[in-house]
Amino acid sequence: PAQTATFGREFPAAPGYTEWMSDVIRIERYQCPINDDTSFTAMNTGELKFAVYIPESAGKTLGVFRFDPTATEPANLGALDTTFTMTDASATYGTGYWEITTSRANADFVVA
Repeated sequence: PAQTATFGREFPAAPGYTEWMSDVIRIERYQCPINDDTSFTAMNTGELKFAVYIPESAGKTLGVFRFDPTATEPANLGALDTTFTMTDASATYGTGYWEITTSRANADFVVA
């Protein structure tokens, strides 16, 4: 089973899904002006792609859930991220890999 006790809190199971298929993935994305490594700005929007390995995913319908990374214990069930697309990335990375594209960053993501 996936690791869902991380970042100091538990992530509840998603109703209608059998179980979490991935570990919790925290993504924090920042922009820094050229030649200035002290002025970082959080980038909350804009296309973001990342790959995740889910070996037991064959034949399953998957969903990506997004959680607020600054929430306190316990985590409330995150919203199903309806802005995502999930494509089989086996040809690029190998069997069991999926590429997730979303318009949100700076969040915790879990695949169910």
